[in-house]
Amino acid sequence: MKLREWSRMADELQQERARLASRMREQLWRYYPQMLELADDFAADWFLDLWNQAPTPAKAARLRETTIERFVKAHRLRRWPASEVLRILKQKPLSVAPGVVEAASDHIRTLTVRIRLINQQLKAAHRKLDELCAQLIPSEENEPGQQCEQRDVVILRSMPGLGRIILAVLLGEVRSGNLCAGEIITPCAAFPGWPR
Repeated sequence: MKLREWSRMADELQQERARLASRMREQLWRYYPQMLELADDFAADWFLDLWNQAPTPAKAARLRETTIERFVKAHRLRRWPASEVLRILKQKPLSVAPGVVEAASDHIRTLTVRIRLINQQLKAAHRKLDELCAQLIPSEENEPGQQCEQRDVVILRSMPGLGRIILAVLLGEVRSGNLCAGEIITPCAAFPGWPR
């Protein structure tokens, strides 16, 4: 039951994170589209930190390259050299109506707080899912004369490309009780692309 509930909570948190990231993208599009060039994930912690350093094109224009170099190094961004980040942020800003920059910045400021909270909760949910899945692995110590069959969780965990979310859903959504090898694996083998 716990595993099922935690997998559902992780799914809800992921959906909420995607909604907030979309709202952030919409607000940035209104006054600061050059910032959108720097990321695909607008809810990433490093992107939120960068926005905090340069929330408006006017503040970005005052940034020094050494500041951006420290930022890139601290966040281990290999994709973007500091000079390129600074060039993108200092592109000619959009001409917008008075008050648009302040209103959109205020809106994004509230979104960043919510996104950071969701990111923390999502990380906690992922840790809990890993912990719950690990508890399903049988111990190596068997009672004398008892044979330990390979369990579904061991088989599923060993499969490449099967992450914690899919593992938790597969294990959490089946009936509770004794999960012997084959109860999950056999039905899943009907899907195309499933290793045989």
